[in-house]
Amino acid sequence: DGVSETKFNETLAKCNKGFSDLETNMQNLEKSTGVKNDEEIKDLFGKFKTAYEAFIPKLKPQIEIYSSLRGFSTKYGDIYYSYDDEIEFTDAEVDAMTASMTASSNAVLKEYGPKFNTALKEYIKAYNAKEAAYDQYWDDEITSTEYYEIRDAYYDADDALDELYDDFSTDLEEVLDLDLDDEKED
Repeated sequence: DGVSETKFNETLAKCNKGFSDLETNMQNLEKSTGVKNDEEIKDLFGKFKTAYEAFIPKLKPQIEIYSSLRGFSTKYGDIYYSYDDEIEFTDAEVDAMTASMTASSNAVLKEYGPKFNTALKEYIKAYNAKEAAYDQYWDDEITSTEYYEIRDAYYDADDALDELYDDFSTDLEEVLDLDLDDEKED
């Protein structure tokens, strides 16, 4: 990420202006005498307009997708790459991360905003439980009779975290597929 909020918003504004300018230019080109009066140019413009009308509706929603994912993506790394003893994200911070997705007009983002909210809260709890179990597992004070129970608790916590992460990653991949790169390239 690494892009400031100001720079990000400026870039989105430029993209919106670019779409507006593109639409104006298309309308002006269609009204031009060359397109109106020359059958060959008119035919070529018709083909171009068909391709344009197929492509722009797929490209334009990317602005909302990027905007809606911004709050999530800027903070997600702080959770995922947390190597501290615990992740110190409150439920309110997670709510703020997913709010723009939940409020999005994009159906996939709207569906996944609440899913990510719940998944992140569960992930944070599972991560913190694993870290607590890890600390206990490596505690010099445990006795040999406690060792196996504590070790098993750590492995169970680690497995639970891995399972949550795998489920979350599957959902995350589906949301990131909203980018439609292959379809846009075609």
